[in-house]
Amino acid sequence: MFQTGSPAHQHLHPLRWRSYIAALLVLTPLASGFSPGRVEAAPSLAVSGLRGGSTIDVGSLDATRPSTYEEVTIAVIGTSSQYRLTQTFSSPLINERGASLPPTAINMEITGGNSGTVRFRGATPMSGGALELFTSSGSGQTDSLRIIYSVASDPSLQAGIYTGALTFTLQLIDGSSVQMTTIPIRLLINPGVSLKTADYSLDAVRFGRVDPGKSSEPKRIVLELSGNMPGAYRLVQTVESSPINERGERFPLNGVRVN
Repeated sequence: MFQTGSPAHQHLHPLRWRSYIAALLVLTPLASGFSPGRVEAAPSLAVSGLRGGSTIDVGSLDATRPSTYEEVTIAVIGTSSQYRLTQTFSSPLINERGASLPPTAINMEITGGNSGTVRFRGATPMSGGALELFTSSGSGQTDSLRIIYSVASDPSLQAGIYTGALTFTLQLIDGSSVQMTTIPIRLLINPGVSLKTADYSLDAVRFGRVDPGKSSEPKRIVLELSGNMPGAYRLVQTVESSPINERGERFPLNGVRVN
């Protein structure tokens, strides 16, 4: 221990003495038990699809498959602080011809997330804006969500290969930490057309008895046409076989008028 009256202190250069005092002032807090505050790790998330890969592939729609879906798992590693998880269409679904798929054409349903509050338990149409999916408990527990994205066939949905992107944002409620993950999303809608008669019981066109030199009563057929063809199309009528009577005589087709 130094004593201020000792010869050693009497011979210390004034500048060195001031440096020694400054060093004591800086080091004293650490010597008295001071320690930095605990640094809390930020929450993190991992997104994976049922079909694997780095894309949410919802699948394809056609005449034999009227609906399709993809299942996505989101694992959240929490902290001791409350957090929320939101979803946004960061890039809308657009096909190769520039036609967009309305977000409401996709339904989403969430299971899991039992440690906090899930916003959409039942099937819910998506929207283009930010959707809050999950809010953790106050203690910010680790949890996982399973989200099912589904699309049903609809003639108003134009055929094509639709691609876009979903962004998932994980944020502490106090706003001190944010993590964002963007995942591409894909959907294939195959072209298809449905053609049928309005009168479902109609199985043939019958003109009845027609007297020589006279015209029959006109017969009207109403066709219902629906489809999602990406461009213009035409409807063509073909006569597979001209009418024939019991004696094997065929009726001339130029005797039939179509309006």
